[in-house]
Amino acid sequence: MVNTRLQTKMAQCTDLLAMLAELKKSMHAGHEDMRSMRAGQEEMKDRFRTRHERIEQKMEQGQEEMKRVQEEIIKVQEEIKNQFKGVHGEIEEVQRKNEEVEDKVQGKISFLEKRISDLYIRPNIILEYPELLDIRRSNVMDCFQSPIQRCELCEPMGLLCESQ
Repeated sequence: MVNTRLQTKMAQCTDLLAMLAELKKSMHAGHEDMRSMRAGQEEMKDRFRTRHERIEQKMEQGQEEMKRVQEEIIKVQEEIKNQFKGVHGEIEEVQRKNEEVEDKVQGKISFLEKRISDLYIRPNIILEYPELLDIRRSNVMDCFQSPIQRCELCEPMGLLCESQ
């Protein structure tokens, strides 16, 4: 009995040792799996990092491009403002010149009105102003269908001058 007991115990120990060896093997295989998983995780992290870096680079490039485009837009806006100011200045200059011309024309009209009124008041004014005799005459035949010529000063008064 002793022998069978001992054999039983030895058989149990052998079974336990076999189980221990199997456990060690599976632990070793588990460690290998964990190492390969860690390696896979590291590889995934590296891929993620490189993708993330590429995305950041593209974003930076896009931001730089947007900044450059904004600068171009600002430049174009400044050019348009300057051109608008130039055109506006030219418009003001033309308006100022128009006003000057209008003032000159109004002055001449006033002068002619005064001379005409002087002719109404004093018909002998021609003797005082001999330059009035030198006024050009225009043929108004087209207007009145007659060969009568009118003096530029006599016409507003309704007077007829002799035909020359």
